[in-house]
Amino acid sequence: MAMREQNDGMVVLDGSLQRLPILRAWVNSSAVYWVKPSYPATGMLFMAGNADMSGWAAQLAMTCHPKRGLWRVYVPGKAFAKRSETRYRVVTLDDAGARHVEGEGILRVYDGTIPDVADSTETCLATFPGGEVREVTVKDDSTGTPIFSVGDVVEGAEADARPIYAFNKATGFFYLVTAFVDEAGEPMLSVAEDPSEGGEETFARGESGFYYRVDCAVDSTGVMALQTGGMVA
Repeated sequence: MAMREQNDGMVVLDGSLQRLPILRAWVNSSAVYWVKPSYPATGMLFMAGNADMSGWAAQLAMTCHPKRGLWRVYVPGKAFAKRSETRYRVVTLDDAGARHVEGEGILRVYDGTIPDVADSTETCLATFPGGEVREVTVKDDSTGTPIFSVGDVVEGAEADARPIYAFNKATGFFYLVTAFVDEAGEPMLSVAEDPSEGGEETFARGESGFYYRVDCAVDSTGVMALQTGGMVA
């Protein structure tokens, strides 16, 4: 039977509760697995362990393909955060709605020989007056547009966190980003008017787990302002 859909592995359930076959995934890459039970099931769950096997990185409901009799699960790339050998578990739901563990198998998450940019970057840290260090991240606003956001204080972070720079595509230069507290006591960020050196590795981690380069541009009022940069896997 030819598969014309994404297929990263298949598991056949025979009710023996034996060790399930090895499945494979790629760091930060989604995966689709198919499960074929040899008996009826009213529902099915797929669970993927995190890198150190201290818990489950994903617990996902599977959907049944009506013609093939196969159950399909889509696992987002954020479940495969780094190279590891962990475990996965398949659970079926019986006629009474009760869960039945079918077994567990090895889940191997691979990475490449050329590292992703995200592998060598960390969430931006901004030092505020008084020595407070806060995260700078990317969040979606009410319209779904990614925007930079100043987060909570990072306890134990170094007060001399490295400077943050924003890249301006129009000028081709990097500009220093300064952290300050406004008159209302809110932590804010501002972009320098004059370019600086450095900043090639300045990234902010988004809610999705991907990284965005900290960029800037002149807004409609002629003031340099932060804007979301390109996303890096």
